[in-house]
Amino acid sequence: MSGKSAIVNTNLRLNLNREEDRLAWEHLQSRDKTLFPSYSKTVVIALNDFFRRQQMLAEDPLLETREREDAFCRKLSDSVVRDLKPILANLTVQTVPAPESRNEPTVIPDDQAQRNRELADQALSVFG
Repeated sequence: MSGKSAIVNTNLRLNLNREEDRLAWEHLQSRDKTLFPSYSKTVVIALNDFFRRQQMLAEDPLLETREREDAFCRKLSDSVVRDLKPILANLTVQTVPAPESRNEPTVIPDDQAQRNRELADQALSVFG
């Protein structure tokens, strides 16, 4: 924009008797000022994000469904890893002794126990 000012000034009017307006005002008041240094910057980011998402939804109507499915899968995966990790970390693998030596206990060397823990961690890494 040559010759004219590139800055446009506009007013934003909020009716605090309306729930949506009041909530918007609260967001503006409680914003992280390091991320959103001014009302103007906050409104610009919010508008651009909103309309970008509307465009993405218009181009891909199943986007929200896939996002919900992805979130569910991440939550499930995180839960499985969290619950299985302590179990697999303490898991020891023992071989069944030959019939003639069944009375002798099988002792797993420390290096094999460490290898078992590494294998368990590798198995869990598949989940993220």
